[in-house]
Amino acid sequence: MFHPLMGSLKDLDLEEIINKSNELSQKYNQALRFGNQALANQIRMVLAGYQEEYQKRMAEAAEKARTDKMLKDKVNIKK
Repeated sequence: MFHPLMGSLKDLDLEEIINKSNELSQKYNQALRFGNQALANQIRMVLAGYQEEYQKRMAEAAEKARTDKMLKDKVNIKK
């Protein structure tokens, strides 16, 4: 489940997504330690959005690397 007020993550680069995920994880742990379950749930929803975007981009990068590797082994006969 994602937070309904979370904006688009498409404009962020991978490093910004990683940094924000780390920051949100720290805030989530703090909310749990202080016993603020409502805040922890809100942070968890936003964190899930960042984590899914990260996983999506990693899968796209892996697919691109796999495709590039497969094409690299082919012989170009269009000369």
